[in-house]
Amino acid sequence: MEFKQSAIREDFYLFEFLEGDVSMSHARLWIKNINLGSAVFKAGLICGVGTRPECRRGGYVKRLLGKMYSFCRERGADICLLHPFSNSYYRKYGFERVSDHRILSFPMSVLSCVERYPELVRCNAKERNADLCRVYNSFSKGRNIMPLRDESYAFVTKDDKKRVYISYGEKGEADGYIIYSVEAEFDVNRMARGVLNVYELGYTCPEAMKKILGFMRMFDGEAETAVLHNVAMMPELELFLRDYEMICIRVVPDCMARINNVKAVLENIKYPEPLSFSVRVTDPFPAEGAEGLSCGSWRVDFDGSLTVVTELGAEDGVDVELDIPSLSRFVFGYEVYSRQVAQYCHNTKFLTDAEGFFKAFKNTPCGVFEHF
Repeated sequence: MEFKQSAIREDFYLFEFLEGDVSMSHARLWIKNINLGSAVFKAGLICGVGTRPECRRGGYVKRLLGKMYSFCRERGADICLLHPFSNSYYRKYGFERVSDHRILSFPMSVLSCVERYPELVRCNAKERNADLCRVYNSFSKGRNIMPLRDESYAFVTKDDKKRVYISYGEKGEADGYIIYSVEAEFDVNRMARGVLNVYELGYTCPEAMKKILGFMRMFDGEAETAVLHNVAMMPELELFLRDYEMICIRVVPDCMARINNVKAVLENIKYPEPLSFSVRVTDPFPAEGAEGLSCGSWRVDFDGSLTVVTELGAEDGVDVELDIPSLSRFVFGYEVYSRQVAQYCHNTKFLTDAEGFFKAFKNTPCGVFEHF
């Protein structure tokens, strides 16, 4: 069985084991910049993992992940992300759940809290991509995981049934956008049971969000129900709508992450206030040749402007002992944890009150629109 690594494009790579010309096990890897802790990190987005049935249970995925970890290290990607088919399977390799896919469904009457707003501009293909990217990248700040986009990103293609509309403020600057489609069934003599499917919406201020919701209200009559397909990173949306008894919320576990380089992540995250804490970290699947990057002990001191991360010895006391999966979950701010709750995390032991540790990692909206 021969291993092969090839570039599909500049930031997209294929890893595979071949028998002759036949791919027996394969995976793909994007190298992208993502948001995390009010900073931007290079990350490896793992996708398309698969093995032919006759080769399963042969350790090929384990070997592929090892190859990708090493490749990410060489490219300075300190984090890996993936959409798992099984959380328990990928946890063996150091991943942990850090975001959910959150879906809202509600009758169109819920939007009566906003005025109808028709003045959005239709975008075709790559038209206005620069404006769309500016809104998206502004919206994504402070929302963990969301990959940054540039003008090469296609928000919609010519053959796509989805539509994109963009909002402009009083000074002519783009301040919001929505990607949607409308589905309906033919019933006797008319279209009925219409659904407004919203796949993405972004905004840069409360007024822009209200305009987008007002545009959605323009479909009242054509659609009976609105479905917002991922709002995990939009807590302000639920806060604004408020008609909770009419809103159905479905939560589907989504992205898992692992930290490949603990010191680099601890050094570059933007901490909310002066603090100090120390951790001892273990890794169930350390990358070959990367000893000391995902396993070890470190102390973090942040004085309000400068972060210093010091490597500690194996005998030095620390505030927290934990493994890479648990550390990843804390760092991404996936949930609100007090010390009382956090002590139930797997493979986590608190040796002090760990006050600085809990100050460092605040609850943060996490999620992605696209399935990479």
